[in-house]
Amino acid sequence: MTSFSTFAELSAFLLLYVARVDGTAHFLEDDALAEHMKDFTNDSEALLKFTGKAFPKIQDEKLEAVLAENEKLIRSTASEERHKLIASLFAIVNSDGKVQTEETAALRVIRRTMEQPE
Repeated sequence: MTSFSTFAELSAFLLLYVARVDGTAHFLEDDALAEHMKDFTNDSEALLKFTGKAFPKIQDEKLEAVLAENEKLIRSTASEERHKLIASLFAIVNSDGKVQTEETAALRVIRRTMEQPE
C-alpha cells in the first residue's frame, strides 16, 4: 500500500488528496495547498512531487487503508501537529467556496483517525 516515512510526507499526501478527491483541480485549492504545505516542510515542491507519485494508486475507498497503514506514524506525532493538519485540510476544502460530498467524507475519515487518543 502506501507507507510514509515522515508525518510531513503523510501530510503532503493528505493535503493533495483532499484537494483532488472531488475529481477537480481548482486553482484556489492549489493556492491553498501550496500555502499550507509550508506548515509541514521547507521544501514543499519536492515533497508534493514525492507524494504525488503515490496519489494515482489511491482510490477513495482505500483512504482508510492508507491511514491504517500509517497509524504508528500518526500516533507518534504530537497532537498539535495532527490538529494543524486537520485545520489545513479544512482550509483547502473550503478555499474554492464549494464543499463537495467527497471532500466531506474524506475529512470525516481523516479527522476521526487524527483525533483518536494517543
